[in-house]
Amino acid sequence: MLIKFGQYVYMKALLETGSIYMQSLRNYVDIEHDQIGDPDEGLSYSLTKDVKVEVNGVEIPEIAGPVRVVDSTEYNPLIYCMYSLAPEHIDLNGRTIDPRCFGFGDYVILMKDDAEFYNRLSSVFRENCVGTLTGDLVKYVSRDSYNGEMGAFRKYDKYSYQREYRYIWEGGNFNASTLTLTIGDLSDIAVLLPSEKLNGLIKARA
Repeated sequence: MLIKFGQYVYMKALLETGSIYMQSLRNYVDIEHDQIGDPDEGLSYSLTKDVKVEVNGVEIPEIAGPVRVVDSTEYNPLIYCMYSLAPEHIDLNGRTIDPRCFGFGDYVILMKDDAEFYNRLSSVFRENCVGTLTGDLVKYVSRDSYNGEMGAFRKYDKYSYQREYRYIWEGGNFNASTLTLTIGDLSDIAVLLPSEKLNGLIKARA
């Protein structure tokens, strides 16, 4: 199940008109908010402190922490973020969703049909946009031990409580830092609820 957190006015617009507000990757780098902003968003690689670093043939000794690599700041896709709730996340003690997530907004949209939501989003995208739209779960990695590629679908595990599912728009001929797509009324496949009630409504059944 996909869940979108936000302020009431925006969640109401999402339910009634399918208003999808996307932001560029670089926007999230610059946002000064512990939960929404991420200065490490869009890294190309993350390397441990054991890696050898050379500058003009001279090795830099005693690397104090992980080496973060950005190949180019020109990579700046548009992103739409949601929360992904899977059966294995359900806590029988009522702590299914981390309370920190409620800092994203006082209301949520629960998608009752994730596949149909994607069908509607991708249909409008194909009609109006150039490029590719990709949806996937974010993979969370350790800042201290992970060696490898990062990209738009990997983040450091300090954000793992967000259980993020994101849609990425790449390859479009646009320069805007934000974009709003309208995909139509979602009330047949979605529900609007106060965030504070969410955990109490999630139950596990054998």
